[in-house]
Amino acid sequence: MAAIRVSLKRRLKAFREPDTRKRSVGYAEGTYVIHDKRRNYPTEDTDYVQIEHPDLGEVWLCTRWMQTSYAEFQEIARNSKVENSISKAISQALGQIGANDTSHEGKLCIEERMITDLLPNFGAFVHNLSNTTYPFPINGLNIKVGPPYLNNCCAFVEALLVQAWSANCAGFKWSASRHAQMMILSDSDFFSPVSAAVESGMARLNPNFGVYPAPWSLLQVWREKWSEGQTMLIVDCHLESGKVLVLESNDKYGLNGVGFRGIGMLRDMDSRPPTNWWQLPDVWTWDQLKAAYPLRKMAALKVKDRSWSGL
Repeated sequence: MAAIRVSLKRRLKAFREPDTRKRSVGYAEGTYVIHDKRRNYPTEDTDYVQIEHPDLGEVWLCTRWMQTSYAEFQEIARNSKVENSISKAISQALGQIGANDTSHEGKLCIEERMITDLLPNFGAFVHNLSNTTYPFPINGLNIKVGPPYLNNCCAFVEALLVQAWSANCAGFKWSASRHAQMMILSDSDFFSPVSAAVESGMARLNPNFGVYPAPWSLLQVWREKWSEGQTMLIVDCHLESGKVLVLESNDKYGLNGVGFRGIGMLRDMDSRPPTNWWQLPDVWTWDQLKAAYPLRKMAALKVKDRSWSGL
């Protein structure tokens, strides 16, 4: 199955719809894989392509006006085997960093079990958007430790990841300013949980690999600018079906606390995903998640020795 890659000749305005009369949401430049296209649309004077921009999410670009083309196109191979090899390459590269690299960055790569062994601590938590507690204290932070056991998506991800890295990486540091990023307290960066993970060294910002996220990716997503946001973890992706194992704290999609989207609560399944989770009908696909949240940013956590997802 072939895909088309577009290389822009110039910086182009980006739009949520294939219509330059709408308000622009930003600019795009560089090379991208095309998700959709409209030739001779809405008249014979213009062509549009849809891409996934690393900061803007899915957007449309006008690549031709009458006889002037703003882009070059190239056909590339894209199939499940290619995507699978990309996903494995990312995972292996992150694992090799932890195993072989003696630098500060390499020391911040941890084993998967160091995250998953903490998950039973979140079984009793119920989702609460404004009142949150933590299962354990975090050094340097003035936070409440349960009971009561209440958290939201940001508090869950922060508690899980910071505890995992703090307990296992001597060079890892967290602070009140990182906590503020995780809680999205500033209007200067609405993807600040991802920024905090990258800047603290526990993750690498995902470049545009095209179709699927790396295993153990941290995502900050928004349905609109800037409302209905969610902080979540993509534990893994089943490439043949495109389904993603989403770990989050939510009050929707079969959850009222910490669990797997479309599957159920963590406390009801021995704190691990069910066997062949990708065969369950309500598990979301990556395409479904992208369509629901057009504004996204993600980073690959530095995790090695994976087996927990069953893939």
